[in-house]
Amino acid sequence: MLSVLGFYFHRIVLVTDENVYVFRDWPFHIPGKVLMKHQRGPGVAELGAPTASSFMRCIRRGQLSFQDGTIVYHGFIFIRRAQYIAQEANLPPGQ
Repeated sequence: MLSVLGFYFHRIVLVTDENVYVFRDWPFHIPGKVLMKHQRGPGVAELGAPTASSFMRCIRRGQLSFQDGTIVYHGFIFIRRAQYIAQEANLPPGQ
């Protein structure tokens, strides 16, 4: 029920061989409007909140921050997924 009510705030992150996309999510994980598009490369995505206090770093360890200021949060269960996204987004295009 909460998923249906809060879908407007869900985001889908897609990393292709050339670009990184962030989409707004519709119910049942159907991609909506493109909120961000960046070419893959070093520094595109940063994991966590390095300038925050140690307590906030613990809370935000699933946060992905992109170059343009877009922030996507992953729950603590999906921290590994956020790490993979950051790793792949920071590789040069085509790798």
